Amino acid sequence: MLPAWNYTLEAIRTHPFDAFTLFFTSAALILSGLAWRSAKRQASAAERQAQAGEEAVRVQTAALKRQAEDTRRAIEVATRSATAAEASAKSTESLTAAGQRPWLNHTDVKSQVEAVEGGGLSIKANSQLINYGRTPAFGLRLTQWLQVCDGIPTELFLGAFGGNLSSGILGPGAPGEIRNEIELSQAEAEAIKNGSRSLYLFGMAVYEDLLKGSHQTKWCLIFQAGNSTFSYASDHNEMT
Repeated sequence: MLPAWNYTLEAIRTHPFDAFTLFFTSAALILSGLAWRSAKRQASAAERQAQAGEEAVRVQTAALKRQAEDTRRAIEVATRSATAAEASAKSTESLTAAGQRPWLNHTDVKSQVEAVEGGGLSIKANSQLINYGRTPAFGLRLTQWLQVCDGIPTELFLGAFGGNLSSGILGPGAPGEIRNEIELSQAEAEAIKNGSRSLYLFGMAVYEDLLKGSHQTKWCLIFQAGNSTFSYASDHNEMT
């Protein structure tokens, strides 16, 4: 050990410049190494911090997704509940309205037949109606007409009310009526008697209930020449 140390001291005395150069170079290398290690530790710490931040963002994003999904499901459940409640309310309202609404029913036709000059016939028809409902029929409009046809029409155009029209309010249990007549020629009267043609009585009532709901009653009857009465036909008799 001492010989080496002595050699080192001797080298410093004999070559002082080279020795100091070596010393400072070594010191610079050591400081550079320390600085590199410090920078590496800082870089590692920054990388760990960045990874921790990424993990925090991932966890937060997943939590937000779960929260959004829970909110969506809650909205769906609330929507289904609201829809079911609305349907139930409408059903209850419909049942209540059906039980309390007016029901205008065509019940009978009183007929009167008279011979006219030239061999023809005058036929009068007086339709009887009753409101079988529990509330009044508001805005009631009635129309009725007699028509000679070769057969019962497949479709009736009841949109226009003719001159034989009555209107008003018909209370629960109250009767109503509408009258009209037709004068048949001798040829028409003979056709009806032999069955080649038929005389029909068509009519319609339009009215509203308390909730402003619109309703209709239609009737269609055929004249029986044998006993001069009207009987209900197979079609065009309905209530809504």
